[in-house]
Amino acid sequence: MGKKPFIYFNKLSKDHITLVVAYFIFTTIIIFICISGSTDAAQIALIGYVVATQLAGYFFMYKALRDFTTYLICFGFAVLHILLYFLFKGNPNLEVVKGNISSALLNSFALLVLFQILRYFSLKIQKREFVVPSHGGGKDLFDNIEPSPTDYALFVIYFASFGGLTYFATMHG
Repeated sequence: MGKKPFIYFNKLSKDHITLVVAYFIFTTIIIFICISGSTDAAQIALIGYVVATQLAGYFFMYKALRDFTTYLICFGFAVLHILLYFLFKGNPNLEVVKGNISSALLNSFALLVLFQILRYFSLKIQKREFVVPSHGGGKDLFDNIEPSPTDYALFVIYFASFGGLTYFATMHG
């Protein structure tokens, strides 16, 4: 099989369809909790949702996100996150000392764009897709490739961006 172009589309697998449906159901549950749950439940649910979504996309879906079919679906969810931000931004259950937790939903869009930028740089610098360094060293989870120093640098950029955006959104949002 030859090298794939930067932008390519594949048919969704049954696993990816199941994941999309499960994520939609999960999102619906989070919306319900944030609207009708207690302050603690709403805050914990939304924080868990945001962190799980934004980190899982990088750590566990980096191979799937190379395919623009999957990427565009995730991008659609990022747009949904923007809409949810507007729905939740006035919710008193989501208020913290310096802002509203819902601001972190806006990071999904930026982090998905960052993912493709990092992917592009990896292809230009390494002439291959980046991989995510695994815990404890060794080969990555999906491609069975030993991470390079560039992969580690891209990991640091993504993780620092996630941390910085999350801090800024929740403390100054």
